[in-house]
Amino acid sequence: MNEKIRRWLIIIISTILSIVINIGFNHLVIFILHVPLFLDTVGTVTLTFFCGWIPGLVCAFATTLLDSIIGGYFLQLPTLYVICSFSAVFISYKFKRNIFNTNMIIVRICYLFILAMIMCVVISILGGIIDSICITYSNYKSTYPVASDFFKPNFIKLGLSQLGTNIVSRFPINIVDRLFTCFISYGLSLLFSLLVKQDNKGNC
Repeated sequence: MNEKIRRWLIIIISTILSIVINIGFNHLVIFILHVPLFLDTVGTVTLTFFCGWIPGLVCAFATTLLDSIIGGYFLQLPTLYVICSFSAVFISYKFKRNIFNTNMIIVRICYLFILAMIMCVVISILGGIIDSICITYSNYKSTYPVASDFFKPNFIKLGLSQLGTNIVSRFPINIVDRLFTCFISYGLSLLFSLLVKQDNKGNC
């Protein structure tokens, strides 16, 4: 098979599979295990590691689009949360070379941990801003429990503004789900590479 055609087939198939992974992980964790974590970017980060930022953005957009249709908020303000997924793509792509260009496992683990922490901060801030916009201008209510809502009353009692509360209340959850996302995505990207018999440097 022509190498260019083979490469495009790998990208297309990997993108479709990553979208399924996003939706599948999210459904498994929230609706089956009833754990209020956001793992809907596992496939997105996996694909970014494996194929780069453009397929990663496509995966993030398609996942949000499908989620909005399934969740009943198609083309409504909550679709703005795709910005959080986009940020995950750009941040993970920035770290991709650092992670995969070393053969020392401990160094890779350190980079993945740092990546998770940076994602946590950025996504918490973006998510808090978007949450404030949705609360102010949208009547949409999530169909599943959002763990950050549990922490909000405590931060409001401390005198934080609505925006500050929406941001800070996301940190406890995002620390956990970003760690899961980064390490699972790393493992899946290695599996993808193995399946198509490539190196482990995330080169699609």
